[in-house]
Amino acid sequence: RKYAALLIGMRKRTRSVEVWTPSMEKKIRIDRERTRLVFGLRKASLEMKFRGRRRAVSIRTVCRGFDAYERVEYLGQGSYGKVYHVRDMLSKGEFAVKVFNKDHHSESVPQDALREIDVLKSVQHPNIIRLREVIADFTSKQVGIVMEKVDCDLLTVIESAGKPFTQSEVKTMMFQLLNGAAVLHRSGWIHCDIKPSNILWSRKEKLLKICDFGFAEPIVGGRGQCVEQHGTRWYRAPELLEQDEGHRFSGGPPIDMWAVGCVFAEILQREALFPGENTMEQRGIVRAFHKGFEERVRMLFGFTGRNTGCNTSNVTRIDEAGVHLLMGLLARNPKERCSAAKAWNHRWFEDRRRTVSQKSGELKISIRIL
Repeated sequence: RKYAALLIGMRKRTRSVEVWTPSMEKKIRIDRERTRLVFGLRKASLEMKFRGRRRAVSIRTVCRGFDAYERVEYLGQGSYGKVYHVRDMLSKGEFAVKVFNKDHHSESVPQDALREIDVLKSVQHPNIIRLREVIADFTSKQVGIVMEKVDCDLLTVIESAGKPFTQSEVKTMMFQLLNGAAVLHRSGWIHCDIKPSNILWSRKEKLLKICDFGFAEPIVGGRGQCVEQHGTRWYRAPELLEQDEGHRFSGGPPIDMWAVGCVFAEILQREALFPGENTMEQRGIVRAFHKGFEERVRMLFGFTGRNTGCNTSNVTRIDEAGVHLLMGLLARNPKERCSAAKAWNHRWFEDRRRTVSQKSGELKISIRIL
């Protein structure tokens, strides 16, 4: 422990976290950039050989513990952990903390925690949830991420709406969702689990934020790796539903854009567009929807649509430009599906882009066509 502390060069009286070697390896290598990025280490370049199969190295860190926050209430559960409303014991500020489930198969930091921290550290934008700090309980070997606290998720907003949203309200939500997705993709990540419960909404600021990056995958060569079981079934792209079960699929941003299209339709009709009970039924619903695709979308959501048996009084009607955007997001062929940046620059949002450009400095948006 003394040797490790001297080698890393950390201050005394700081907490320590144990990093275990894989059972089949004889040496441990702690990547300098990744470890510094996650835990804030000053120096983290360490490589040592071990004779035993499970030997630990003590790494001195500067992250605070769970006792730095007072737990106020339980908020819910995400992909890989529970979320709590907490209060900073020093500043008295209120935040949300996500406590990751302990990995019982390994004594190391869970990979989903590292993945989510990587995303939040590398992507900072008004439409992406903001990371405050990483905290750890070194006794129970749990890791938590402290984030800004937002009023509620989009699913709650949709379910609590007593009447259909106006076209202007839908446009405001979708403009920000596409903005966040475009920044995420440009930063080299795909979310893989975009859905209303993973989108937060601030009622006071009218600000939307994407959260829960437990399934996120890096984009390599324009594509990422997603598993069919990843993400919620109702929002899975057709290419994920059609692949062999359990196989990894080399997808990319179009996977997220299909989910964004599903969220768009759900905001319009206040219920899920493809609520399949299982994968087979989900495939059938999606295939049936794309028979007479353009006419079906216009009838469901366009101003000139005829009543097709659904209660149209509960559906938000959008103009032809909005219908064109929705069809671009729900294109069955991923190569024909609209990208986030192109969707953000769609003519349906012309008035929103004009408003943003007039409010200099209020929203710093820099989008380029991908």
